[in-house]
Amino acid sequence: TRLAFQVGGQVLSRNVNVGAHVRAGDVLMVIDARDVQQQVNAANAAVQAALSRYELARTERARYEQLYAAQAISEAMLDQYRTNERAAEAAYRQAAAQSTEASNALGYTHLVAGADGVISNITVEEGQVVAAGQTVMTLTQEGAREIEIAVPESRLSDVSVGMPAAVTLWADDIAYTGTVREIAPVADAATGTYT
Repeated sequence: TRLAFQVGGQVLSRNVNVGAHVRAGDVLMVIDARDVQQQVNAANAAVQAALSRYELARTERARYEQLYAAQAISEAMLDQYRTNERAAEAAYRQAAAQSTEASNALGYTHLVAGADGVISNITVEEGQVVAAGQTVMTLTQEGAREIEIAVPESRLSDVSVGMPAAVTLWADDIAYTGTVREIAPVADAATGTYT
């Protein structure tokens, strides 16, 4: 799994190294949350302002309903205040939604392991600025393994999806068994082989 932050910022800390075993929920990396915190503060202030406008519009509508009941104003004027109240309520709900989104973004400043596994690659260091969605590390999950093999076009007819496979790695001479799960439909442009 390629891991990335959902918000951008400067990496403050990296809590793991390549080869580290991690558990789901472990905090792997943290980025600076100051800018995101300011967005949360601004969103919360916008909620308070929108709530004040909504309460004022609700009070005005109630007042003008009393005036309408006493036949002191026209129905058209009352409709205007009812519309103002609905608009203020909608603006309040929108501000509240934006505040929730900003609060969620604050949580995204911590990169958390989504599953148990081993960190197999890290592409950024502390102090580096990363963009939202930029891969910062790779988590190899526990369980079944995938082995990627380059097959020359001349041998492609010997391989089919679903066939059993046996692989021995040079590094440890251990034989692994498995099944061919996928064959790339197009050859790699550089090597002319199929994955």
